[in-house]
Amino acid sequence: MANTISENLQTLTQKLDETIKSFDASTLELESRPIDELLFDIKQTFEEKLRYPIEGLVDKLKTDQPLTTDEIQLIEKWVIGDAEFYTRIENNLIDWVAECKRLFGVLKQYSFDGVENDENQLLAIGALLTDLKFTLSDIIRYSKSMNTVDKFKQMTQGGTPNAETKLLLAQMIENKLE
Repeated sequence: MANTISENLQTLTQKLDETIKSFDASTLELESRPIDELLFDIKQTFEEKLRYPIEGLVDKLKTDQPLTTDEIQLIEKWVIGDAEFYTRIENNLIDWVAECKRLFGVLKQYSFDGVENDENQLLAIGALLTDLKFTLSDIIRYSKSMNTVDKFKQMTQGGTPNAETKLLLAQMIENKLE
């Protein structure tokens, strides 16, 4: 019998908690591989739980029938739930922005003529840019999630989507059901 999500999560966090102390990249990569499998299992379980009720809303959306608050919330959960929950639980945005600003300041110190003639300066700039790239990717991921949530909220006009929006939502649901 396959392990449950909770069992897999417990195993994963325990292994990573032990491994992270080592700072050994290959071991960390190996121990973090189950994250993708767990994410897949979670997505599948989520979709299986909501599949029947969400399928029942497609015809209602296509025929422009009124939706209850619960139905709109279900559609919202189905369409943008992952993005919405990510933006709720992520708590490092302020730190990422501060780190980017710090890196901008440090990089400005290297913006002088002749910097390309010093190997150590080039290595330092490369390291700073690498850090900046990864920090910006975190901000970008967060911003994309926020944009997804905001667009959905605008599209559904605070809980009363129009007929055109309902058709678009029906299409989005059907695409995700495939």
